[in-house]
Amino acid sequence: FYAMLQDQPYNFLFFDARGHHESDGCLFGYQALQDYCSCEYLDIRAAIDYINSYNTEHNLSQTIILHGICSG
Repeated sequence: FYAMLQDQPYNFLFFDARGHHESDGCLFGYQALQDYCSCEYLDIRAAIDYINSYNTEHNLSQTIILHGICSG
């Protein structure tokens, strides 16, 4: 995605949402299915917190597009 968008006038943060509760998780077994995507919101929240902190630290008011990659 980065190579495709690097020359665009946008700011991006690409992150890997854990999706399976861990990025290297699997869907085999009842527990894995039960926990599927149960922590993904934490990754999205962490990405937003990171951007807010970074923009504050560097005195930026630019908007940014977050793009998460996970199992879906």
